[in-house]
Amino acid sequence: MSELVSIGEICGAFGVRGEVKVRPLTDFPERFRGMREVLVGRGDRVRRYAINGVVERGGWWYFKLAGVETREQAQALR
Repeated sequence: MSELVSIGEICGAFGVRGEVKVRPLTDFPERFRGMREVLVGRGDRVRRYAINGVVERGGWWYFKLAGVETREQAQALR
C-alpha cells in the first residue's frame, strides 16, 4: 500500500464514546466531510473503518469510526 498518502493524524481519543481527534495533514481538510471510510494504520498494518460521523471544531476534526465504541479503543488508534 505504498501509494497511500496521509491526510490526517489521530492525536488521541475524544470523549467516552470512541471518537478520535484528528490533526489534518492536508491543505483541504474539508474533504473529511464527504468521506465514507478511512484507512487507519502505521507501517504495514492498515485497517479500513467506516465513518459514522465527522465534525470540525477549531481546526481539529473529530471522527466517529464504526466499531470503535470506547475511549480505550479510540486511544489505541493513536
